[in-house]
Amino acid sequence: MSSQEKTSPEKYPSRHIVSAGLAATLVFALTGCARSPSFNVLGSYFPGWIACMVAGILLTALVRFVLNRLQWEQQVPALPLFYFAMALLIACLIWLIAFD
Repeated sequence: MSSQEKTSPEKYPSRHIVSAGLAATLVFALTGCARSPSFNVLGSYFPGWIACMVAGILLTALVRFVLNRLQWEQQVPALPLFYFAMALLIACLIWLIAFD
């Protein structure tokens, strides 16, 4: 083996230090996931994101009813995409208002 193929022993400790630093960073970053927003419904805990999606879908149905009533739905292109985006927008807004 030539001297260029051999690795010096100083490289391994620095890699371990970098790995330990990355692991510590991940541990501290994931501590925000420790408390999940959930609430009690009839003795069973439900995650907050399910409630936000259900509320988003229900409010999107209300928006669809209003758009039909005003006869504006015909002017909206790509209705499935529009209603999906509307439900997602409403769900995210409820999440930000209620859980943030």
